[in-house]
Amino acid sequence: MSWGDAMTFDRMKTPAQSATLGKVKARLAHPQALDAIGPTEAWLAGVPPGKVVRFAGATG
Repeated sequence: MSWGDAMTFDRMKTPAQSATLGKVKARLAHPQALDAIGPTEAWLAGVPPGKVVRFAGATG
């Protein structure tokens, strides 16, 4: 993953949709996909805490 991969970051902030079995399965797979990126501490290493807070606010 590169930091320029906007699609990866867009997937992190996907909004919930109306519930169907397929969508529920997709939502359950979402945290697994995020875990596959690696530990949060590793890919945020060296990023100033203020930027992390700002990013978290933008996604949430």
